[in-house]
Amino acid sequence: MLNDVTGFLSSAFETHRGRKIGFIVGALFGLSIIFLGFFKTMFILICGVFGLLIGAKLDDHDELVDHTISFLDKILPRKFQRW
Repeated sequence: MLNDVTGFLSSAFETHRGRKIGFIVGALFGLSIIFLGFFKTMFILICGVFGLLIGAKLDDHDELVDHTISFLDKILPRKFQRW
């Protein structure tokens, strides 16, 4: 029974993956608006996008990020530093 369910789910995501992921994201977005409200949901999405952009810059080893991190390491107290 469990093998049938996992097989069905894996085959379902192999075909029309974008539609299924879009549906899940849309449903989560709708539920978050219902339970949290529009502006709280937008704030969470904006924070998520900024986090995604910063993470992409860190993955690309951008020089601006390296300079920013070294600057923050200089001005922040010892307990907030990365190393």
